[in-house]
Amino acid sequence: MTLDETRRDLACKEAVGPAHVMEIDSYRPTYIPLGLGCHIENGTTYPAGVPGYLNRAAAALALTAVVLGGFTALESERRVTKEFKREKRHQ
Repeated sequence: MTLDETRRDLACKEAVGPAHVMEIDSYRPTYIPLGLGCHIENGTTYPAGVPGYLNRAAAALALTAVVLGGFTALESERRVTKEFKREKRHQ
């Protein structure tokens, strides 16, 4: 995704191999999952430029963010309820 043109070209040339280097006609980035596809004229798309572990790491971080967000919402609700009950008791 953030590869400059030179690195993108090198990654695609390495992915498609020397036999198809001259057939590369487009680059297709994807964001879910993270990837860069090197499309050649015969319709084949080769993955390039994104290591395999990166999608697993991104998924783990996203899951962690969702879980922590859920815990934050539950804790906030618990505190509000606790304060409301305390105020009601002291009236």
